[in-house]
Amino acid sequence: MGGVTVPLTQVSADYNVSASDYTIEVTSNSINVNLPTAVGINGKIYVIKNSGSGTATVNPNGGETIDGQASCTLSQYETLYLQSNDTGWIRAGADGTSGTSGTSGSSG
Repeated sequence: MGGVTVPLTQVSADYNVSASDYTIEVTSNSINVNLPTAVGINGKIYVIKNSGSGTATVNPNGGETIDGQASCTLSQYETLYLQSNDTGWIRAGADGTSGTSGTSGSSG
């Protein structure tokens, strides 16, 4: 069957995430990664990775939140898995609260 190919966007300046993005890699500098509205894209997933030495601040659209928070800051080498629930963004996957290592996961 083989692997799966998904879009990878590398950024080093403030970036507005688009519908065609999947993985966004912050390669340098301290920047803002601005999410689109979660409304109307229920289930949409984005992966944001900070490979740079600065911080990456992930901002939801308008009054939306990420698990109830106004933003999320990623330090070097941190990764954030996000999924739209049609009203805001939730953390998903192993780095979230419901993944294998999360607070409610098999080792959480």
